[in-house]
Order: sequence, then C-alpha cells, then structure tokens
Amino acid sequence: QRGTLIEFPLRKAETMTAAGMAGRDGKYDLYLGTLRSLGIPAGEWEALGRGFLADVTARGGGGQLLAQMFETGMDHHMLLQEGDQTAQLADLAELWGLGLVCIAE
Repeated sequence: QRGTLIEFPLRKAETMTAAGMAGRDGKYDLYLGTLRSLGIPAGEWEALGRGFLADVTARGGGGQLLAQMFETGMDHHMLLQEGDQTAQLADLAELWGLGLVCIAE
C-alpha cells in the first residue's frame, strides 16, 4: 500500500503546543511546552521546497529551545498543535505513568 503525504506551511499563531516522546527500556518521557509560530510567507515556502515547514520560537528565544532539546535528549520531531493543550497532555502523561519534561515555557 502507498501512503499519502500532505505538506503545508504552519500558519502564524501566538500559542502552539509542542509535544514529543522519547525513552527506552520501558521508560518514556513526554516533552511538553508552548511555542509561538511565526508563519512562513508563501514565496519562502515555495523556495524551500513546499514541505511541511514551521517557523517557531520559544518565549525565551530559539536558542533556549535548542539548548533544552540537546540537554534533555529530545528528538527534533515533535507534534505541533495550535492553542495550549499542555494541561490536558500533562494529565495524560500522569495517567500513563510517563515522565514529564517541560520545554520552551
């Protein structure tokens, strides 16, 4: 079977939820925080190959987010959702017995 790949630029949004999971040997952590999406102009999206692109920044700046990703071992792949769903996802992490690593607050 063949899958379908839909690619688009992430629109501008003041608050985005960022979430990712990582772990091994049965112990997993949920990486969770909020970001701001700056949006990507159509011409820039075209020039960059029309893939799924997100221009995001942390409240403390992009350097803070990268430093946290390296320090905590977070993967560079993450889920992004418009709005702040961090409280609900933190509750879910507790129910599932996941560790919680706060990023990009």
